[in-house]
Amino acid sequence: MKNAKGLLTVTLIVLVTLVNAMGSNEYLDLRITGKKTFQVSVKNVVGDTKISISDLAGITLHASQISNLTSFKREFDVSSLPSGSYILAIADEYKTQKVALKISEQIELDLSNVETKLNPIITANGENVSVSIYAHENEKLRVSIYDAAQNRIENAVIQGTGFIGRKFNLESLETGKYSVVVNHEGRSFSKEVEL
Repeated sequence: MKNAKGLLTVTLIVLVTLVNAMGSNEYLDLRITGKKTFQVSVKNVVGDTKISISDLAGITLHASQISNLTSFKREFDVSSLPSGSYILAIADEYKTQKVALKISEQIELDLSNVETKLNPIITANGENVSVSIYAHENEKLRVSIYDAAQNRIENAVIQGTGFIGRKFNLESLETGKYSVVVNHEGRSFSKEVEL
């Protein structure tokens, strides 16, 4: 019980810090560096960073991952993409930011309308797995836990406003690897845990 309270306290502190930082521009800096090139600079990264460019139908045309860096700069050349409108997404473990990207004779980034969403936080401590998020308006989290053979062993919906979450006690399960899959507002997140 003491470990669960400590885990919940740490999760709350992380969520409050993220909510306060969401309005800050200290995390992401985007600069156009040429007709069809731009630079992404990211600071205060938590976990791995995933960068993707998708068309408006949601088809991913470029994806890259940067691991084990708390800050970085990367140059992107989009000259191979046809003219059109795209979404640039930059995500770390706790948040996802999306920016409209338009490609024509040159590129345009709509920096006045950066969409930031918190990602669900999935933590494991011994036999306990916790899933939580700061929900703005009666949001739903769908949580499924799968064993190594992809059998679903747990399924739950968490719904509410503000800090919502749930702890799953997995002490009755066999030792091994499990996947925690969380679906939130059309986005899917997964984390492998080991008991």
